[in-house]
Amino acid sequence: MEPWARDAPVDLQPTHLPSLLFNNLASSRGLLCYAHDSQVTLLDTRGTNNKRTLQLRTKVLSSIFVDHETLVVGAAGYVEIWQVPSPSKARLVKRHSLGDFADDDATQSFCRGSALVQGVIHVGCSTGDILRFDGDQTRHPLKGHRAPITCLASSSKLVSGCDRGEIRLWEGDESFVVEDGTRAADIGGDPCASIAVYDDTIIAGFASGRVRSYSEKGDVLHDLQAHARCLTALAIQGDRLATAGEDAHVFVWALPSLEMVHASHVTDSLLTGVAFIDERSLACSAYDVGAVTVLGRGT
Repeated sequence: MEPWARDAPVDLQPTHLPSLLFNNLASSRGLLCYAHDSQVTLLDTRGTNNKRTLQLRTKVLSSIFVDHETLVVGAAGYVEIWQVPSPSKARLVKRHSLGDFADDDATQSFCRGSALVQGVIHVGCSTGDILRFDGDQTRHPLKGHRAPITCLASSSKLVSGCDRGEIRLWEGDESFVVEDGTRAADIGGDPCASIAVYDDTIIAGFASGRVRSYSEKGDVLHDLQAHARCLTALAIQGDRLATAGEDAHVFVWALPSLEMVHASHVTDSLLTGVAFIDERSLACSAYDVGAVTVLGRGT
């Protein structure tokens, strides 16, 4: 087992605590971000104490760095794309609306999940469509999913997951079904909560707490009951995978074998996000908790 010891936590503003969402923590070059209701909080972990809160008009469903400085915020009714060289220099570069705003978030179409593939930003929608933004151009959306998109990931190709537990691998406008979601029919479905790509292997975490890895042809390479409750987030850095769940546990796994190399229990925490700050440190956020837990990898 590897030693991952607790480092100094990152304190949060008491009025801006993480919402209960899948994948509610993202990182880029020492920056962390998470969503709280209709706001996105940006934090600099490099000792500058630089913070900023982005105010949106409706509830935020996801906030993800798709590259080092590009933050994509999915919200009820629209998506925003920000350039974030630092919290203080964050600027809005694009807003795309899904249509007229509804009276309440519950009936409003929403955006959730984003990824960058060959320079094109992809954003998931509650309709099952995947929006595509190529610079100032808006391409025709990708269609295939029949349920709201939960998460996107990319390497050279786009991978998408949805509320039905279906996973698709995209090449151009065409997709291949990697996971059809039917294996969880006996438990009423198993949404794909988070997804990532390691080399050519697709790694997916599900609301049941399971982690599966797939080949690009859809073969199941590994199938683990990783968490006792809902898995809420996963992240990859180098040959390490981190997962977090509502069971208050953070696990670190070796890739590609998916052998567990570390387990941490974050007491009394409903974990909602996990992200690597760098190769030797990772952070995890928890619903309505005033600090981000940081773990450092020992030698």
